[in-house]
Amino acid sequence: RQPPADPDPAPAPVVPAALVDHARKLSAEHKRRTGYPIDADGLRTRLGVPAPLAVAIANQLT
Repeated sequence: RQPPADPDPAPAPVVPAALVDHARKLSAEHKRRTGYPIDADGLRTRLGVPAPLAVAIANQLT
């Protein structure tokens, strides 16, 4: 038997445009240095934001 679906999933965090722009710059610089795109954990560390916000930002960068 499966647990009931969550009737009210948490909404995705709202990401300010300026934060996304800054994240794009960090992402481009990270890729230039490493050859790989930055992941949500890297964004969380570099931006100092909570994990759910970092995931929302990472989703906007792809």
